[in-house]
Amino acid sequence: MVSIDDIQWLGSFQARQFWDSISTQPANQASAVLNRARQLFTPVQASLFATQFELLSVSKKKVLEPTQWFWTRLLLEQASDELTANETAADFPSDSHVHDICCGAGADAIALASRNSNVTAYDRCAIACELTRLNAKSNGTTIKVVETSAEDILFPSNDFINIDPDRRAEGRRVTNLDRLAPSAETILSLVDRARGLSLKLSPGLRIDRSASSEVILAPESIRYLSKDGAVKQQRWYWGIDRWPKDSVAVSTHSKSSNYAWAHEVFDRDSISNERNPSLTDRCLEYVADYDPAIRAAEKGAEFASRYQWNIIDSNSGYLTASQPTSHPMVRWFRLLQDIPMDRKQIKAMAKSLLPKAWELKSRGVDIDLDQMRKYLPTGSQSGSTLTILLTRVGGRHRALFCSEVAS
Repeated sequence: MVSIDDIQWLGSFQARQFWDSISTQPANQASAVLNRARQLFTPVQASLFATQFELLSVSKKKVLEPTQWFWTRLLLEQASDELTANETAADFPSDSHVHDICCGAGADAIALASRNSNVTAYDRCAIACELTRLNAKSNGTTIKVVETSAEDILFPSNDFINIDPDRRAEGRRVTNLDRLAPSAETILSLVDRARGLSLKLSPGLRIDRSASSEVILAPESIRYLSKDGAVKQQRWYWGIDRWPKDSVAVSTHSKSSNYAWAHEVFDRDSISNERNPSLTDRCLEYVADYDPAIRAAEKGAEFASRYQWNIIDSNSGYLTASQPTSHPMVRWFRLLQDIPMDRKQIKAMAKSLLPKAWELKSRGVDIDLDQMRKYLPTGSQSGSTLTILLTRVGGRHRALFCSEVAS
């Protein structure tokens, strides 16, 4: 079993020198790396290197310099990716003292430290604390790390808090605020004591309005965050002034960094008051698919209501409108044909349109898109790509043939 002494040893000159020599090796050299480690180190130390080497392929998707990080499998899975951590670190004033609670392996704490002069990281897990120390040093940042539970943390009332609660406290992923660790009651006590607090949650975490703790824990605003069209996280805010009330979408695309952020922010009134979406049983001239961050959070109704769009058939359906509204979290399509979801009719319509390629998407219907693609004819390579949206309209399965509207 890995001990704190073993984790600390990873930061030694001997271990670092060996890691630098193997971390750039191809993934197919895992066996050779492990055999070499076994010849030089104890079985536990060799196993540590084998684990780090295996995690490199996943780590590359999360951090820009993966050889500068050490992980456990669970902490790597739970960590924010580096670009997301850097983006959300900007929520805090640059001259503030930020307390990063449930720091894990230090991804958020290191992003905060690169922007804020004073960061203290906390975790009740000794191994997580040691990994944060190692990763902070390896990434050139200075962080005070304290092994303690959230309930025992003391801090001045003018300080800020960033917290990423454990969503696997029961050994499996939870989707209910009542099962977080630390508890909702503890988080509420931190809100009452801090100048401002940012709570990181997965977009799929559901708000159960019948649970008393979740009613008490109502944030001032919630930000649903997406990067390059991929769902990232939701952030619950108290006393964080970076985003105006009911902030509309923002895209921070940078050609130099080659990625784009988009988000939608809902204030307390939008969160606590259910909005009745404008459901419709027919498609207007334009239909749209919206960002998975909004879908995962089940905020489609509020999203559509804000921009006066309609939702087709159900709260999770596609959007429709008589005119498209430019928005970085929405893809608009002009509706070409709306036909029954029947194989013969779809094939005939596809043959009459004959584009270069087909994009297939579905919402609310059970269909094998790969099988469907096999019988769709395509035309010359000089044509365009058309999209088929498979969905329910007026309670019936329909195939919507569309062309994307340039943003």
